[in-house]
Amino acid sequence: MVGLGALTTGTAAATGTGALSIQESTRDVNVDIASDSDGTLAFSTHPSSLENTQFVETTDGQVTLQFDGQGENDGLNPDSTYHFDNLFQITNTTPDTLEITFDKTGLDKPNAFDFYYHGTNGNLRPPGRDNDSGSMGPGGGLNIGVTIRTPDSVPENWETGSVTIVAKNTADENVDSI
Repeated sequence: MVGLGALTTGTAAATGTGALSIQESTRDVNVDIASDSDGTLAFSTHPSSLENTQFVETTDGQVTLQFDGQGENDGLNPDSTYHFDNLFQITNTTPDTLEITFDKTGLDKPNAFDFYYHGTNGNLRPPGRDNDSGSMGPGGGLNIGVTIRTPDSVPENWETGSVTIVAKNTADENVDSI
């Protein structure tokens, strides 16, 4: 009699009763918003290894790239390819290896832009590659550069979009770290 009861209970547990369709649970979430220089990915325009910071502006804690003639020149020439090395630095402040990718879908002309880096340890991912990604270990950093290809004629406000920088933990992947 005891053996049969255990078998019946085991079958009910295995098949389930189907009694729960939706559950809502309230949990606390605490999120601190930090400026670009103090976040999980720290963005900086101050290291001495940066040479083109005149094209970078920091407003309300966010880094913006400007090639629109607001600084030392009147903008970019038509039908040209530019490589701006070492515009700003990203530092990994986490204990994990992170893969950094640049999502250019917020740009009107994403194919005109390629991002590349110099690792703060000296490793170079040269301009002209089209995967727009890199990785860095804990405490590592990347000096970010951009290649821009302009069309035959460049109208005013040719590009005013945005780029999203995505950091993904690579703990489950085999990725070389810089």
